[in-house]
Amino acid sequence: MSLNKVKATIKPLTFVILLSIFVAVQIAILLFVFHNYQKKVTGTIKEVSSIYVKEIANREIVHLQDNIDSQFFNMKANADMLSLSCSSLEDVKVILGKMQEDYDYDVLALIDCDGYYLSSTEYKPAISKINSLNQLLNDRTSIIAFNESFSGDDVILFGLPIKDFLIEQELFVAIVAGVHTSDFINKMSLQSIENNTSTSIIKR
Repeated sequence: MSLNKVKATIKPLTFVILLSIFVAVQIAILLFVFHNYQKKVTGTIKEVSSIYVKEIANREIVHLQDNIDSQFFNMKANADMLSLSCSSLEDVKVILGKMQEDYDYDVLALIDCDGYYLSSTEYKPAISKINSLNQLLNDRTSIIAFNESFSGDDVILFGLPIKDFLIEQELFVAIVAGVHTSDFINKMSLQSIENNTSTSIIKR
């Protein structure tokens, strides 16, 4: 084979090799760029999602706190009304019954200084029925309890110390109200719908 023929054979081969290397390098560059782009996009999506979830969670916390504050506000208003408008225990029972119906409470009662509760139907010791009674009466702090024997299953019990008032020698120092979990969840859901969010509360 002549030298010219050898040179002619090498040139196309060299071109193919160089072209292959060039294509391989371009593909590697494209893959590198795509990988980095994908990482940036994924990171951005995660960051945006995290911010969104935190915002939704913060809104739900605000909704929950608003509902709790609303319950305590209504209970205080009810206690103030009872202290001003009642002159006998029978008056208290009648008005408690009406308030319980108006506010859709499962139970509504006043607690006296000896730990007895007065509802629209009975006047009995609460010490064995409300586990947090000591906190309510002695520590004078509000309580939120669940599934107390006083209020029954699936009921959230709210307790609030009040300004003491005396009726027929009975000194009342606190008020308690039971709200069924379904009613509480419905209020949360309505607030969430108004604010274009969704709420789920899981009961065990």
